[in-house]
Amino acid sequence: MASDMSENQATTIHKRFIHEQSSTQDYVRFVQAKSSIHDRNVEEINHILAVNDLDKLPSREPNSPRSTLSLAEIDLLIKAIGPVRKVVTKKIRSLRKATTPIPSGIVNSDLWEHASLIGEWADYMVDYLSDEPSEKEIARAFKHAVREAGRDDNEVKGAVLKDVVREGIDRAVAVKWNHRLENLIYTQEQFEKIELLARISSPVDGIHVTRQGFILLMTAFDAAVFDLVRVGMHAQFFKHIGYFGQNEKITFATLAEAGNFGEAKCRIIDDQLKRRFVKDLLAILQSMKLPLLTLTPKYNMGHLYEAIQRRNLHVHNRGYVDDKYLELNDSGKPQHNIFKLKRDDYAPIDAVYWERVNDVTLDCIDHIVLWAEKCVRDGDEER
Repeated sequence: MASDMSENQATTIHKRFIHEQSSTQDYVRFVQAKSSIHDRNVEEINHILAVNDLDKLPSREPNSPRSTLSLAEIDLLIKAIGPVRKVVTKKIRSLRKATTPIPSGIVNSDLWEHASLIGEWADYMVDYLSDEPSEKEIARAFKHAVREAGRDDNEVKGAVLKDVVREGIDRAVAVKWNHRLENLIYTQEQFEKIELLARISSPVDGIHVTRQGFILLMTAFDAAVFDLVRVGMHAQFFKHIGYFGQNEKITFATLAEAGNFGEAKCRIIDDQLKRRFVKDLLAILQSMKLPLLTLTPKYNMGHLYEAIQRRNLHVHNRGYVDDKYLELNDSGKPQHNIFKLKRDDYAPIDAVYWERVNDVTLDCIDHIVLWAEKCVRDGDEER
């Protein structure tokens, strides 16, 4: 029964890693889809800038195919946003000084009974006036409105009619100015959004989506390796414990403290695993002549060890190459630096690297699962 339970544990760990990997891949794809910057986003901003006579952001030719922006296009866009933002900020300040709130009610009590008519004139003038009406344009609009109103058979005449029209125009102008102000504030918000999305898309930024996915994936890989090795060690303790340290000794006092052999075995295994990193466990498994990868021209064990060290770079050194990553082996060749990076270079997690690390980690876990399940099936002498 213990054997079945342990074999089930290996299968469960395998399924857990596959689920965690799949979830991480879904997360990366989802964030990439939601964080892409489309050319229509730039067009929307440029329309607002043009209405306000401000310089536009770099954009594609009008007849270009619709699509998301490339990294090169995003880089140009980000560089242009800084100067444009300053001008937009200045324009917002100017509009805030000139803009009056839209009246919540009619101040002149003589016009209360004509509220509906005032609303009609306000709606009409919103469409009639330009986006930034001058005093002359407003005066011309007033004369035009009074003249047109005089031709109709309206109950409102004379001075009251002029007051109604003037109230409607005032409301329309307030709507126009507030609308422009809101659009420019929206543009500022879009600048911030684009800058954040650009960071998510940039392979050299700390919040790059595949970088975050890579850290999550390697954390899941690390946990799976340790848990699978624990399963194999419990199943065939005497067969494998020698690989963890031939010169180590266990005192009678240690065994007595455990109380029984089963508990002593658990403590020894836990102690051995706590002392080691995931790369140490992989090296021990390799010393058992266990194939950890289905070696292909696409990748080899060097890629796996490099990924472990690159994960350490991103967790402990913000992704920049350090001396540990550049360590040489006994033959004087790089232990991990198979991509010939230099000290203080940034080690990106681009699309190609992300695909490779997914392949190599899953392949390795598949092989360790087979080993752990075989250990459980074969059992060992203390059962």
